[in-house]
Amino acid sequence: MRLGPAIGTTLTIVAGTALAQAVNSTAPAASESTKAATLKLVSVNGDTFDLLKLRQPLVLLVAGTDSASGAAAEVVRKVMAEGKEPAMYFAVVEAGLGKATRAAEKWRPGYVILSDSGRKMRQWLLTHASAKMLSPKANVPFAVFVDTAGKVSKAETSVTAARVKAGVMALAEKEETMTVIDPVCGMTIDRKSAAATYEYQGKTYYFCSTACKDRFAKDPQKYLSK
Repeated sequence: MRLGPAIGTTLTIVAGTALAQAVNSTAPAASESTKAATLKLVSVNGDTFDLLKLRQPLVLLVAGTDSASGAAAEVVRKVMAEGKEPAMYFAVVEAGLGKATRAAEKWRPGYVILSDSGRKMRQWLLTHASAKMLSPKANVPFAVFVDTAGKVSKAETSVTAARVKAGVMALAEKEETMTVIDPVCGMTIDRKSAAATYEYQGKTYYFCSTACKDRFAKDPQKYLSK
């Protein structure tokens, strides 16, 4: 199931030391219509993450604490263990911190589990995702695939190994079209968030900073011949 054309928002998940309400705000982005949404959740191990700053593709399993969710967690864990793509896996459990912690102890997953007692993840998806992709009454577990830019690439309400693999592959294919290498410093950057660009011999080159762009502009062949 693919997203509808209405998708154009960014998802940030921050795992902190206390639960907080979701905060919606307008932030600078590639276009005026792009809105930023912040979803703050607590990690069962107390670690704090700002996933937007990580700039990595994500596989999110929205789960409960029942046996079906545990089975889905194991499916996703195995698929992610086999994969070669640099995606991070988080389980977002629709339960309080205590129940989410007990689920983590029972599953022993090897990935981060976030408590989402207020179902903020589900609310964000229902607000910004295609109705055909996820119904308001969708049962947990379901999987969501988020690209480097924080946009949902795909969602699956049937968490099977085949569908999770397909979601990871779709995410990887999208990442290949979104990211480029700065020819000066070698950094992997997002085309849309590149600090500068430079046209040379009919091709556009992307840079992490204006300093890299200026160095390239002085002698493009010096960097292209590497």
